[in-house]
Amino acid sequence: MPKRIALLFTVLGLIVAACSRQEAATAVPQPTVTETAVAATAVPSPTPKPTATPQPTPVLPSISVADQPLTDDGEITIAGVVSTQPGWVVLYAMDDAGELGQILGAMPVETGVNDTVIVTIDPTQASQTMTAILHVDEGESGEFEYPDGPDEPLQWEGGIIADTFNLDFQVTLPSITVSAQEIGEDGLVTIESVTAPQPGWLVIQADDHGELGAYLGSTPLQEGLNRNLTVPIVWREGTPTLYAVFYEDNGRPQRLDIPGEDVPLTINGQPVLEAFSATYPPDIYALDQPIVDGMFEVERVISNGPGWLVAYFDDEGEAGLIIGSAPLQDGLNELVKVEVLETAVTPIIHLRLHEDTEPGNDFDFP
Repeated sequence: MPKRIALLFTVLGLIVAACSRQEAATAVPQPTVTETAVAATAVPSPTPKPTATPQPTPVLPSISVADQPLTDDGEITIAGVVSTQPGWVVLYAMDDAGELGQILGAMPVETGVNDTVIVTIDPTQASQTMTAILHVDEGESGEFEYPDGPDEPLQWEGGIIADTFNLDFQVTLPSITVSAQEIGEDGLVTIESVTAPQPGWLVIQADDHGELGAYLGSTPLQEGLNRNLTVPIVWREGTPTLYAVFYEDNGRPQRLDIPGEDVPLTINGQPVLEAFSATYPPDIYALDQPIVDGMFEVERVISNGPGWLVAYFDDEGEAGLIIGSAPLQDGLNELVKVEVLETAVTPIIHLRLHEDTEPGNDFDFP
């Protein structure tokens, strides 16, 4: 029993001694740790920048109008208007020289974009080419004050804001149909037809050297087609050429106010009228007057064909001997001067018309 114990201790001793020698022979060096001082680098903070204020997009004024048809309602469509301030879009007719004519209509617009602005005009006053112009509203708000006021065209970069456009007329245009005619002592003028876009008046006027002269008669017109009209006139004041003229009824309803508010209806600046020839019953119109230098004057003479105005002295209420004469042209003769034999003049002078049946300038009678 004791021998076993000793052997065990001996073996253990040898194992321990062997391990000690092995550790001594294979010792591993320990790593050297070098400490380096590192300075901390400060991270810069971002510099705050002010937030940019958004700038508004500048408003550039403009008008856009397309070519379009024009019907009886007179509505013109403005596709778009951009304005820098409250204002007006104004429609102008153009004259024959291509210059701005009369103002036909205006509608208010607001600051900024205005889409589809409708302006109503009188279609009978429109021109083939029209112009839309942007005006300011600097007078009484909502009241168009121009040209007699401050609502002038908007000035922008040295010019105005405008757009031109063309119209395709699809309106009922007024028309008058009348023929040459013989007017009797009843003074009735016959008009075949009148197409009226609005109520108005048909007025018969005399000719004054190619211009509208004296008013001779009238009759009212209803909107639409008016057929077979008769107009009584003062035929003794008629001229070889007469005018049938369409007048607007702007004054008192069913009352002809001329001269005054009732004026000729115009299309493209020209009055709606039709000229026609007229003949009348033979007639003499003279005023009482003195004989001056052996002459007197007859206001008007109507002769059917060339003729003579013949003066007779008075023989107890009857025409006596011929004391003077003057030639007449066919139709109306005005301010006819008659030379007479002064010694044969009586307080009453009889005037008669004679036909000129013989060629020449001599009075051949009896």
